[in-house]
Amino acid sequence: LEIIEKFSITWFTIIFVVRAVSCPDKIAFSKSILNWLALLAVLPFYLELVLLNTKPYLTVLRFFRTMRIVRIFKISRYFQGLFALGRALSASAGELLLLSLMLATFVVLFSSLIYFTDNCDTNMSNETVTENCCVDNQFDSVVAVFWWSLVSMSTVG
Repeated sequence: LEIIEKFSITWFTIIFVVRAVSCPDKIAFSKSILNWLALLAVLPFYLELVLLNTKPYLTVLRFFRTMRIVRIFKISRYFQGLFALGRALSASAGELLLLSLMLATFVVLFSSLIYFTDNCDTNMSNETVTENCCVDNQFDSVVAVFWWSLVSMSTVG
């Protein structure tokens, strides 16, 4: 994985340098957002090499490590399928937002119902607790029920 990262960084650096040197209008080159994304894609690697042993810059370095995701935008330029997927996602952004909102609402509703029906009330006496409650409680926390609800709703439909 490290070899692939070094190869891709080297490749993107060579492409960026060749484009910067061969560009006839340097001002237009520096104003392009895609060129800034290309620079941000390779910059974390070089900052990590330079600032490796300096402690105050570790938080800045962690931020630039997260900027590695920009490389995906660089790679997607070469794949038409990813470009088409990006256009489809941007065209249906409203519907995806509505779907996400509905999914979140139903996950909260159904996971709350399951959690409170599956868990016993501690104020009951021991006789009613054993009669009214499941013996094998499968959900220890609300987060576990949220996960169960999300997985159930997204896989079953």
